[in-house]
Amino acid sequence: MGVISGALGLLAKAMLGEFERASAEPVRAQEKVLRSLVTSAAATEWGRGVGLGEVRNLEDLRQRVAITRYEDAAPLWHRAFEGACDVTWPGHVDYFALSSGTTAGNKLLPVTKAAIASNVRAGKILAALMVRRGGMQDLAGGKYVYLGGSTTLRQRGQSLYGDASGIMSRHIPFYARRRHLPVAA
Repeated sequence: MGVISGALGLLAKAMLGEFERASAEPVRAQEKVLRSLVTSAAATEWGRGVGLGEVRNLEDLRQRVAITRYEDAAPLWHRAFEGACDVTWPGHVDYFALSSGTTAGNKLLPVTKAAIASNVRAGKILAALMVRRGGMQDLAGGKYVYLGGSTTLRQRGQSLYGDASGIMSRHIPFYARRRHLPVAA
């Protein structure tokens, strides 16, 4: 086993350990994620407006954040097309995923840098599970087929929009790109 394979094996083992601890205590893991999300959004325009900085638990969140229809939330999110930052999530929303909704027709849903990082992390955990099951050689020896929609993204203002799979195909880690099919547009 080479040095790189050994290092990747250790990284996979560490990622799986963290994943398995979270899986063993799902409520605690979800509360940790909730606290992180609330903390991240508290300083945004929306977060200040609903008082996210005061949220300490799930009940506080329920009292402060009403269930909102897409039509009511979208104008706030879509300000990112004109370049607005820190509206509902820190920074600028660079991407929007096109979703065909059943209640409001086509919808453009924000895809933040944090959401992209979370998806990439999930892919790494999946790869770590594959390494555990089949070994590094099986994973490193072939191509990866990514089944999704169109990889073409369109520009609208300062953001891009398209299929979620098209957005994610642009964020495949560099070490997996040469083995990835299809190639992002």
